[in-house]
Amino acid sequence: MIPGTSKLQNYLWNDETVLISNRWGIEEPGAGTSQPVEIQAIDAVLVPLLAFDQKGHRVGYGGGFYDRFLAQCRPDTLKIGLSAFEAIEEIEDADEWDVKLNYCVTPTNIYHWNS
Repeated sequence: MIPGTSKLQNYLWNDETVLISNRWGIEEPGAGTSQPVEIQAIDAVLVPLLAFDQKGHRVGYGGGFYDRFLAQCRPDTLKIGLSAFEAIEEIEDADEWDVKLNYCVTPTNIYHWNS
């Protein structure tokens, strides 16, 4: 996250990237250890989530960070969810403007949608 904003900053991740824990305990690149990457240059995004449904909708952690970020990605950017759980039938409060996943990977399945 960019300090003082609700925007995510993207970085190139390689062997020399040093990861540090942020205030939420999430590891992210330390200052000066990696190059920023423009959103339009990203081909795929690994998306954290709490739940997802059989249509590719997701429930995040409530901050809206990934919703805003994914809305700025190119239409062909792959959105890949990572989940410890299988899909639920339907997320009832999903909106038509929510950005859907293309894939979701669980311990036992790989789900795919033509979003």
